[in-house]
Amino acid sequence: MRRLSGLLLLVLVLSGCGHAAQEPKGQTSEPPVALVSTAAPASPDSVAATPGKKKAFPAYWAKQFAGLQLDTLYQLADFTSPSFLEGDFNGDNQQDIAFLVSHKRTGEKGILLLHQKTKEYFVFGAGREIDGMTNLDWIEVFEKIPKGESVAQTLVDEETGDIIGPDSLHAVTLKGEGIATHLLEACGGGIIYWNKNKYAWLHQE
Repeated sequence: MRRLSGLLLLVLVLSGCGHAAQEPKGQTSEPPVALVSTAAPASPDSVAATPGKKKAFPAYWAKQFAGLQLDTLYQLADFTSPSFLEGDFNGDNQQDIAFLVSHKRTGEKGILLLHQKTKEYFVFGAGREIDGMTNLDWIEVFEKIPKGESVAQTLVDEETGDIIGPDSLHAVTLKGEGIATHLLEACGGGIIYWNKNKYAWLHQE
């Protein structure tokens, strides 16, 4: 009887050792501890290149912005994304830039467009009237339209307010890239485009 009890005790001890041997060396049953990275913080350029991060404002255009003393009146704004667009907006095959700004004194928001070749700049909103508006803080869509594309103003029934459709008889073929502005889930917006020697606003619904 004592011999049988001794054998059972030996089996239990060996069984317990078997379970202990299956656990990796050095591992405990305590919850894992989060590791803290000691790497240096990423630079603004590397952050801007990361998917989902805002693109850094180009240094070249920041220098032009300050050189023309535009920073005394306006400050860069990011009330929608993207906050700036680069493209050939006047059809001279030079890269220009259009960026969102706010007027430092009034806080009114708008778009400032700067030509690379001539250093001319044009302001839409941000205190300057465009299509009866001086504040374009409603912009949610801010994107480019390819040059050569045909765009048209939206026709609206004056009595009912119903949208009739695009005014195809007076459609415009873009000589440079256009800038589309719009609301995401409501009517209203427009296209800024180069018309011979100045910019024009084409109303859309």
